[in-house]
Amino acid sequence: MENPNEIWKSIITVSRDIDELAQKIRKNIGQANFPKADALFETSAEVLLGLKKAYDDFLKHEERAWRA
Repeated sequence: MENPNEIWKSIITVSRDIDELAQKIRKNIGQANFPKADALFETSAEVLLGLKKAYDDFLKHEERAWRA
């Protein structure tokens, strides 16, 4: 994957995949009477959305680290 356009497309795809997975995980919250599982699902979704933010910031060059 040496083509820069392919790299950008891949980054965009991964960002969308991360978001979709976080939404799928959140759909599990409240499905059973098991608060510890709900906490695990919510924590997992939050971690994934933090990772998605890193991808989005990279794409937008909003963080100093991605501007260099």
